[in-house]
Amino acid sequence: MQKFLFVIILLLISAGGFSQISVASFERIDNDLTARVDHPVRDQNGDVSALIKVETTQTGFHFEGCGLGIVKTEQKIGEVWVYIPFGARRLTIHHPQLGTLRNYVYPLSIEKATTYVMQLTTGTVITTYKEHVILTEWVIIESNPSGAQVYIDDSPVGQTPYQREYSYGQYNYRVELPMYHNEAGIINLNANTGRQTITANLKPNFGSIKVTSSPENGADILLNGNPTGYKTPHTLTNIRSGKQTISCKLNMYHDAWQEVTVEDNKTTELNLKMNPAFGVLNITTEPNADIFIDNTKVGSGTYEVRKTRGFYTIEARKDKHEPHSRRIEVTDNANIDLKLSPTPKYGQLRIVTIPHDAEIYIGGKKHSVNSPVTIREILIGDYQLELRKTGYASHTQNIEITHKETTDIDVTLPDGMEVTITSNPAGADIFIGGEIKGKTPSVINLKLGKNSIVLRKQDFLEFKKDVLVNQNTKEFSFKLIPDEYITMQQDYKKYALIRYSSLTVMTASIGLCLYESYNIYDKYNQYQTATINATEIHNNLIKSRNIFMLSAGTALISSIPILIFRNNYKSTKQKLRTYALVPLEDGIIFTMQINF
Repeated sequence: MQKFLFVIILLLISAGGFSQISVASFERIDNDLTARVDHPVRDQNGDVSALIKVETTQTGFHFEGCGLGIVKTEQKIGEVWVYIPFGARRLTIHHPQLGTLRNYVYPLSIEKATTYVMQLTTGTVITTYKEHVILTEWVIIESNPSGAQVYIDDSPVGQTPYQREYSYGQYNYRVELPMYHNEAGIINLNANTGRQTITANLKPNFGSIKVTSSPENGADILLNGNPTGYKTPHTLTNIRSGKQTISCKLNMYHDAWQEVTVEDNKTTELNLKMNPAFGVLNITTEPNADIFIDNTKVGSGTYEVRKTRGFYTIEARKDKHEPHSRRIEVTDNANIDLKLSPTPKYGQLRIVTIPHDAEIYIGGKKHSVNSPVTIREILIGDYQLELRKTGYASHTQNIEITHKETTDIDVTLPDGMEVTITSNPAGADIFIGGEIKGKTPSVINLKLGKNSIVLRKQDFLEFKKDVLVNQNTKEFSFKLIPDEYITMQQDYKKYALIRYSSLTVMTASIGLCLYESYNIYDKYNQYQTATINATEIHNNLIKSRNIFMLSAGTALISSIPILIFRNNYKSTKQKLRTYALVPLEDGIIFTMQINF
């Protein structure tokens, strides 16, 4: 395939040598911020490059640096921008028609992010067209690891693995991957070189930092002032090589930080010591009391807490005691032991009883001394007072002890108890010791110990019972038995006796009849066949007949009472069934109906 290629024909203005390139001037422009602010470019070490603005009306120049190389070139209108690393010393300029200016020494030192201006004096180039065939060759660039960005003559062309066909000539290549050192070089393509394959083994530009903190772990880790989301102890990985600032933050501690140098593919260990921003309060109370700090309850008995520097009010509070408080100052790294003792609030209790020598119980606890007594130190508050003596009813009341005052208790213990007496049905007269005391239900004062109670009510049986009254007796309840029950019971017994006696006699008579019937039958047969003793057999036969007749008559007569008193027996039995469970003085009557 044929294309038009610019072929450069040089018309020399002067009749000098081969090189028609020279430097007219080279100076530093401090107020030009192109290299630092507007269009900064970093070299393979990450530093901001210096910029030389080469002023010329010609194009087609190729620039070579000293051992540090050229970072990047850009063709602008009326000038060429050449980015070089800081510290570069020489520059070589090539042009296909104007020749070469070799190893031009910079008259000024080359510094980072600084702009310089170089004015070139050259010959004049005139171009014409000539039909030409383009010759090409393949370039293959690989990297380890892969995925790196490939630059050809400072232009991004793709990522590794990369392959592309280029025309003959010389090209600058650069392989970049974040967190790895760049690799750069020159590719020469011509008929002798053939296909060019480049493998870039990128070296890590990162390492790790193992961060711990003391005296405590759990601190937040910051890298160059930015949170990492991790807490100590932790190893930060993939950190760019070079100087890094690690800091730790933990509540109640001052921040700690340190600058470390991260080396390629190595782990740097760092322990940050944090200084306490608190003091420790060790609080104990005697007696055991609630602990308050600035009027907020924080514990009871003993309490240990960290507090930032400042003033605090510590107070111990206990019921029936005067609070004990202290105001203290806490400083960093201080250890303060504090003991607080609330003062008890006492009153006096004077107890007199009739009779004397009664046991005293205060709040359920027995006092060591019986009445009369004056208890001189008793904590203030409300108590339940109980007085007990054998043979007397106890006395219970609520008392209030006031600070620095005396509470007087004078009590006469009763020798009996008020007991409620009820009956079913109600309205029965109550007799205690033979004296009527009222009708049920009534509250009667009974002496402690044994008491005899009698209840009387019309149409009911008299009720008598001895009861035992003690300190816990509250009520007696009794069931009265109607008079008709006893009558019915007696009738039932009478009819039952007649019925079952008659049944017994009748059963025995029937049995005797059957026995004598057999004897009559047997003796009759003997009499019919007898040849001797016939008279004796005949007499026995008559005797058996008489017994049979007497038994039959007895059975018949005994059935008469059963028939006569049949209805009386059934009616009394049915009435008794209505009294399923009836208490008596010496027990109970229990009846049960069973159906088959």
